[in-house]
Amino acid sequence: DGESKLQIENLLKQAVSNDTKIIMATHDLGQAKRLGEEVLFLHNGKIIETSSVKTFFNKPQTVEALTFLRGDILR
Repeated sequence: DGESKLQIENLLKQAVSNDTKIIMATHDLGQAKRLGEEVLFLHNGKIIETSSVKTFFNKPQTVEALTFLRGDILR
């Protein structure tokens, strides 16, 4: 639920503020924007794009990332 998600996000933000590095996997694009600094985009088990959150969401470098961000199904 939303309340649990906020509590978890607050704990993650607190950990990051204490210089803890966190690796998180998510399909929640909003959460990635709120919490992320860097994106590693995987397709078929391989990293195909690495960029800052801002670059990833504003100017993805691969067709697969653009397809995903548009909400289309990747093949």
